[in-house]
Amino acid sequence: MTGPVHSHVDPNPQSSLDSGGTGEPRTPESVEAQRSAVTYWREHWRRQAVAERAALDQGEPWALPLVVRVEKTDPPTHEDAIAASALAVVRLLADPDSAPGGQWHADLERWTDGRIRKVVRRARGVRWPEVSDLPGVTVEVATAQVRALLPHPVSQAPAVVARLQVQGLDLSPRSVRALAVDAAGDADDRGNADAVDSVDSGDAVPDADVRDGEVPVDRPQSNGVPGAGGRPGEARPAEPRPAGEAPGRELARTGPRESGAPVLSIVLAPSVPMTTGKACAQVGHAAQLGMLELDQDLVLAWTEAGFPLRVVEGTPTTWARILSGTVRAALVQDAGYTEVEPGTRTCAATFG
Repeated sequence: MTGPVHSHVDPNPQSSLDSGGTGEPRTPESVEAQRSAVTYWREHWRRQAVAERAALDQGEPWALPLVVRVEKTDPPTHEDAIAASALAVVRLLADPDSAPGGQWHADLERWTDGRIRKVVRRARGVRWPEVSDLPGVTVEVATAQVRALLPHPVSQAPAVVARLQVQGLDLSPRSVRALAVDAAGDADDRGNADAVDSVDSGDAVPDADVRDGEVPVDRPQSNGVPGAGGRPGEARPAEPRPAGEAPGRELARTGPRESGAPVLSIVLAPSVPMTTGKACAQVGHAAQLGMLELDQDLVLAWTEAGFPLRVVEGTPTTWARILSGTVRAALVQDAGYTEVEPGTRTCAATFG
């Protein structure tokens, strides 16, 4: 079952970004502002070499926080949380305040100039309103609320963010709808839990060393060859999927089912289990790379439609087509410091 999708952009009273289902109309001006922001980030991504991002990251790494609301009595499902995380990342980047001249632009540009780390945290009780007061975008998908905040240096997280729990975020699937309780939960309510164990970043470069207590990172990459006007790593053109073949079992979807607009499919690798925290970061990478690297006409049409996406469990056949480059996709490859082996491809974004 697919539930409603809402997004809230605040605090930002000047923003004209579509709220995605909250009843506020999408205007031509707001759509054009999103298109301009998305176009800028695509061009910026292509201009910068992978080696430059790695070099900058060695100095002072930055991370983008994704905060999942997890109330004890009414937690979200695993599927809804990961779908909301993916959507929150692209909506943050598409916000007019993220474009050149916007009040969020400098922080986001510095983050994208390095490895695109994402830190997934959870908040409940009084912590959630505190998080909502920070600049960013909140997305609701059925049972889940996820807020994407502005990135910051890893060593300089805002106090409100640093208090949020990271360890043990592993929600049950929709069929169970129960939060796996761990010993760190109560510490989160008291505001004294500051453990960080799952920072994820992305880049198709050699794995970074872990030093000075820095937590491990992940790295996204594309599956193809340079395309027209693209940089090395641009996903190659897609071949049609065989008639009647589904990419996999749909776990969650945002946006209408029959709109005719492009829908970004985030395909999870078969037989690669991940906790909710890990999966939220991975699909966030995939959605971001899909926006940055897939076909421009499709991406802009997707933007105009409000970024409809779905998360699916990939079948072995679909996954093999993605890995071979038969299906145009942006792949996320994990550095292997947490949960999975080095070099594991965890998920991919595709319009195929």
